[in-house]
Amino acid sequence: MLYNVTEIFQSIQGEGLHVGLYCNFIRLAGCPLNCTFCDTDKEKMGEYTIYAILRLLDPMLDHVVLTGGEPTAQDIEPLCIALQNRGYKVHLETSGWAAIPRRCVDFISLSPKAKTIDRINNPAFLNAEEVKWLVPAFGLDDINWNLADVHWLQPINEKKTLYQPNLERCLMLLQQAVVPVGKSLRLSVQLHKLINVK
Repeated sequence: MLYNVTEIFQSIQGEGLHVGLYCNFIRLAGCPLNCTFCDTDKEKMGEYTIYAILRLLDPMLDHVVLTGGEPTAQDIEPLCIALQNRGYKVHLETSGWAAIPRRCVDFISLSPKAKTIDRINNPAFLNAEEVKWLVPAFGLDDINWNLADVHWLQPINEKKTLYQPNLERCLMLLQQAVVPVGKSLRLSVQLHKLINVK
């Protein structure tokens, strides 16, 4: 099986519950959504076998983040299983385009988009570890608290920098939010953009 890959690299996780953790990243190419605010380089690096992908990972880092594009636009189940068999923890960053068997991933970071908001009621997403709500695309009334215990407000940013008006809107929403018992709502600022790394 071949995977369309934009890049494979090692860097810190810049957002969510694992912020600051040094990880392997596999950025898969392609996404059916074509969001206007997408900050991902859409150039395809090439086609890689699972074996070729495994050879480019740092085995000293036990965490692999599958990101994109939209990873679930490709059949990632065999890749996830191969990663887990090598001892990696698999972290999936997805818009909710398609679900994969929960046994194949260790951590789901769900970031709904307008075109996937109706899909994420799939039971595979009802136990995500975190949900990132992009602001101003979504507001407090859009939050589905059932999807996870940890929710983030994340400003839509420029490709390499934070966009101050959206950050200020996130802060305002945090002040106004009524958070259900047992849930949390936090700010995610994409640390990797602040310190200028991938």
